[in-house]
Amino acid sequence: MKVLIGAISLFCLLLIAFGVWQHREIQDLQRELTRQQGLTESWQEKANTAQVAQAALSDQAQACLDRESQRETENGIWLEILEQSQSRDMDDKEKGNVPDNKTRNALLDALDKPL
Repeated sequence: MKVLIGAISLFCLLLIAFGVWQHREIQDLQRELTRQQGLTESWQEKANTAQVAQAALSDQAQACLDRESQRETENGIWLEILEQSQSRDMDDKEKGNVPDNKTRNALLDALDKPL
């Protein structure tokens, strides 16, 4: 009988020890889960920041392409004007009213704007 009580007591102690060990394992897993959730949130924030930056770069690239398209259109207009231009001789009145180089260069500089 004492052996049976001893065996039962030992079995109960083993169950209690197993329960304590299992409780600690659960606590460790909960701590690890909390840590992993924190990492997930951190990476999600980084991904969101990267998406915002990518969208901004995409918008800038599209604006650049739009400006380039506009410049190509403007260049085509200028080229057409130049190709259709005709020269003629100046009449006597025009020969005396030609701007000097300084004035002509100032006008050209005012028209020469960066693309």
